[in-house]
Amino acid sequence: MAQITNDRAADRPRLRLIPGGQAAAAHREEQKRRAELQQFIKACEALYEKNRAAQTIIYLQ
Repeated sequence: MAQITNDRAADRPRLRLIPGGQAAAAHREEQKRRAELQQFIKACEALYEKNRAAQTIIYLQ
């Protein structure tokens, strides 16, 4: 039963209280963080594809 509780907790977004005008700044920071994460993922995927292509060429020779 404890595992179900943990799964449900993981599905819920993290909520935090942000006093005053910090909400907009926190939102911008979160958007920037997500954009950086997406760039990192794309770079990793490109490197993976490059290495995969190199491996394919080696196997074909």
